[in-house]
Amino acid sequence: MRKFSRRDAAILAIACLFAVASNIHRLKATIVVYPTALRASQVVTSGTPVTALQAGDSYNGCYIQNDPNASTNLVIDPVNTASHSSPSGTASIIAPGFFWNCPAGVTGSTVTVDAFDSGHNFYGTKF
Repeated sequence: MRKFSRRDAAILAIACLFAVASNIHRLKATIVVYPTALRASQVVTSGTPVTALQAGDSYNGCYIQNDPNASTNLVIDPVNTASHSSPSGTASIIAPGFFWNCPAGVTGSTVTVDAFDSGHNFYGTKF
């Protein structure tokens, strides 16, 4: 699997948005996207979640990708504090290389990330 840099991920996100926008040709609107890095890109210590997005951050959407070279899953929670040992009903468990997109209505809330191992990298952007 290919490891994506933050720049590659941002370009991919923009390309996806333009692909969707180009199919909505009846709307006369301009889409302006400003991709920005997440607040964190690594779970330093397993069991100690990091904040990827903070409540109050200005964003309209986001995605997080588990490192394709990782050997364990990533836990992402947009409502509660992420925990790999006891994930809540709002948590998503993401396999290596897979993506998580902000669900509708979650923008503007705190999104935390935890991993099953320490030093676990992840990639993503908000826009």
